Amino acid sequence: MSQLRPHLEALLAPRYVVLRELAAGGMGRVFVGRDPVLDREVAIKLLPPEYATAVAVERFIRESRILARLNHPNIVPILEAQHAGALLWFVMPFMAGDTLAARIASSRLDLARLRQVGIDLLDALAHAHTSGVVHRDIKPSNVFMQGDHAVLADFGIAALNSDDDETLTMTGSVVGTLRYMSPEQRSGAVATVESDIYAVGATLFEAATGAPWDGVGGRKWSAVPRRMRRHLRKALAGDPADRWRTAAQFRDAIATTTHRPWRAYMIGAAAMSAAAVTWLAVGERAAPRAETLSRRSGVVVLPFGKSHDTLARDVSQVATNALEWFPPADAVPWRDAAELSERDARDIARYYVVGTVSSGADGAGHAYITVKDSLGRPSRRFVVPGTVQQQPQWGRDVADSIMSHLDPMKVTEFRELAGTSHNMDALRALFEGQALFLQGDAAGAERKYHDAWNLDPNFHRARWAELLALQWQREPFEQELAELGARADKLPDPLRSVIRLQLEPDLSRRISGFDVLAGSYPNSPLIRQLRANELFSRGPLIGRPLREGVESLLAVATSLPATDRVDVLTHVAWGAIRLGDRHLADSAMRARKTIAPPNDPYGEFLTLARAGRFRRWLAVPLRMFALATADGDKLARVVRLGLQFDNPLDQL
Repeated sequence: MSQLRPHLEALLAPRYVVLRELAAGGMGRVFVGRDPVLDREVAIKLLPPEYATAVAVERFIRESRILARLNHPNIVPILEAQHAGALLWFVMPFMAGDTLAARIASSRLDLARLRQVGIDLLDALAHAHTSGVVHRDIKPSNVFMQGDHAVLADFGIAALNSDDDETLTMTGSVVGTLRYMSPEQRSGAVATVESDIYAVGATLFEAATGAPWDGVGGRKWSAVPRRMRRHLRKALAGDPADRWRTAAQFRDAIATTTHRPWRAYMIGAAAMSAAAVTWLAVGERAAPRAETLSRRSGVVVLPFGKSHDTLARDVSQVATNALEWFPPADAVPWRDAAELSERDARDIARYYVVGTVSSGADGAGHAYITVKDSLGRPSRRFVVPGTVQQQPQWGRDVADSIMSHLDPMKVTEFRELAGTSHNMDALRALFEGQALFLQGDAAGAERKYHDAWNLDPNFHRARWAELLALQWQREPFEQELAELGARADKLPDPLRSVIRLQLEPDLSRRISGFDVLAGSYPNSPLIRQLRANELFSRGPLIGRPLREGVESLLAVATSLPATDRVDVLTHVAWGAIRLGDRHLADSAMRARKTIAPPNDPYGEFLTLARAGRFRRWLAVPLRMFALATADGDKLARVVRLGLQFDNPLDQL
């Protein structure tokens, strides 16, 4: 072992220079190095030579390539992985700052900080799990704090979630840190998603109490904020079947543990979750946009200049749109950013961008851009030249400059991103269509998208948006989508992935694909809604419970316009009635009633269904009255929808 460092230095040269050893433990040794090409420090983790069996080396390289593709703002990425003989190592960015362990040693976390750390960690895990990766060693010392936000590190012993392969260690060996291991992992069983959820629970328990989780908690539970106790108890259940099913479910539960409006307290404890949804879905009283963006975003580009400044708006909107379609940027969409103040942006983003745009008589101009961190401190200023005649390129250049500051490693990939238009009129038509679509006017949006495609026949994003608007109107669109899918290789993500998933006949692959895509684009309400619709409509056909689909719809409801929210709440009420969840059904129906159109086509149907499930004595007279006053359209609708309930009397 004394000769290990010189040997490693020789293997890494000249790509990296080893500066010093940072830490050593059972799972390997960590060195700090320097990347002379990019002039930055890196962390180099060397796995123990005794792990380097032939099977382990093959698996290490294969899994490291998968881990290197984990692309999430709350995950420290693996830059590269290599092996030489008995040495296995991988390289990560060097994270300056405290670990969560150091933060806990100085003081316990209050509810707000505990909630944010939980959301960050579970966001990261949700992304990893949907990519098939289990971490296996979550603990406070593997969590780096950037301000009040957490970044999960050390995926070096992570494993693919697969039962048909060799593991990195010998069968039955225990991998990880015992204090944070689940009971089944401690006994030598294969680590699972539920094992990671247990470790997060143990980590958050320690962060709240200042004391390690001992398997019971005892009186230490009193130090856990009351609103977090139930969620942590579920995560720390001894039986994996009693824990949260997914990291996303655990995250969503934690995200609601905040001070609720006073009306929520008037609802019984059994209806707590439904009451929160009702409050958030009452039309004009809906929470401000900054509050609905509960997770930490990468960047917010605030509109440049004044609202009447068309040039500044166009340049900043093009820049935002480009970043929004590039997952590593994790950008807040334009329609959300346009509603935020600078204070809001500080609260929800790691970085936010402000700027102004000016131009002269000859059309040449400059965009003066400042990137600020979450404390409002300028971290970079730059000037981007451009011309009024080439606004799309100007906006792309601004986005390129922002991306070069956010993540220099991703700039080349970002520059290769295609799928936009160089025709400003086509872009304006697209943006107008997006605004109409978000207002619930699918027909108006379809016309604007069609205009954009006519102005630029190579603007495939506009064509896909037009087909989506047709789908929302229940109009045929499959043939045109298949024609567009034939050119999918030339399209950018996420458009390429969405089209392929929409055309995927295998339901398991389709829904799993939407799981991954929603993890890559967590700020996109549209992608989240597409995933929720798939889970609700088709998930039960492949063993994904209806409850999961209902909860996914609830999670997206607050980020949607009123028209779409009515549709989502209709499905939530419908699903709750089928599940026999009376509290949720009543809450969703009250919420949708406040924003439903005057001639609500489904209100009476839901009333009949609710009575059939929960109030049998009332169902017969209601049904008789409905049938006596029904026209042909209503009868057809009631028959079509009624047959999907599992109560024979209602079906009859």
